[in-house]
Amino acid sequence: MFARICLPALLGAAFLASTSQLMAAAPRGASGEGKAWDPGLRYHSQSAGRRINHARDYVGGFRSYAAEAPKVVPMLGPEHVEEVSRNIVAAKKDLATVKKDANGDKDILTRVAAIEKHLDAATEQQKMMHDCCKEGADGTKTMECCESCMKHLDAAHKEHEALMKKIDPKAGNADKDHDHHQK
Repeated sequence: MFARICLPALLGAAFLASTSQLMAAAPRGASGEGKAWDPGLRYHSQSAGRRINHARDYVGGFRSYAAEAPKVVPMLGPEHVEEVSRNIVAAKKDLATVKKDANGDKDILTRVAAIEKHLDAATEQQKMMHDCCKEGADGTKTMECCESCMKHLDAAHKEHEALMKKIDPKAGNADKDHDHHQK
């Protein structure tokens, strides 16, 4: 009777103890390099990447429109330009959280700084795109503004891919399948 009641209980307790030790040895968010990252680090980094890609989508859409329009219709531009701005701001907010969660990792902080630099340059170009949305703006000039902004967003995207490889080298870039701008 002792074997029927106590043995399963002892085996269950031993199993739970070994499982908890395994879970403690490999915390969620581990980078594969022995460092345990805050789970929010990966989430906020991926979120920043999605925001960068959304900004790229809006710039690409507006660029396509401007390439075909001899004159830009003022009602279309501001909506796209505002979405570019909104997504850049959101990406920067996520990157601020990544910096906080990086626990002083210099490689991550350097990569985030590079992304922020490209996003700052894209913001300046986004402001120029806003000027291109005025009444009767030339489609070719607007397209050039879009291409310049896209250049900086593409550079931020490339830096972001390197950041994701640093944070989670086994997973790679989870957003890669969703990159509509690959050439």
